[in-house]
Amino acid sequence: INADTFNRSKPFWYYLPIRSIFALTFDMPILLIWSYKPLTANKQTGNQAEALARDFLSAKGLSYCDSNFQCKTGEIDLIMKDQDMLVFVEVRYRADSDHGSPLATVTHAKQRKLIRTASFFLQQQFGDRWPACRFDVVGISGDLQQSPTIQWIPAAFY
Repeated sequence: INADTFNRSKPFWYYLPIRSIFALTFDMPILLIWSYKPLTANKQTGNQAEALARDFLSAKGLSYCDSNFQCKTGEIDLIMKDQDMLVFVEVRYRADSDHGSPLATVTHAKQRKLIRTASFFLQQQFGDRWPACRFDVVGISGDLQQSPTIQWIPAAFY
């Protein structure tokens, strides 16, 4: 490329060979803008409740496997193991139980959603040879910083 071949109406990269365009595109440093979205107060409270439930269940003899498993069908708060059985745990928190127990908020529709999400997890992790599993619900009420009330229902639904 020399000065005589340039047409000022076309951009400079028009005259570069294809290999050079890729070099310009991929080898040059690119400025990335990283955006950090802080956790909302509800998400922070939910994380605290899940950590409390995890510690509670660990003290009862269950071992931790995974938490906050998400897929298009929903989310499972905790996945624990009780000997050879896989346990999917839904954690519910209410600061004030005047409007009902946190356990009462796990409706039939929520149960179906949890079952679909657990089926996706089992298919993804185990293929067609699923281990024995159950669904537990942990309800936490009261102030998380002081002594909250924790209720645990093993095998709450199927």
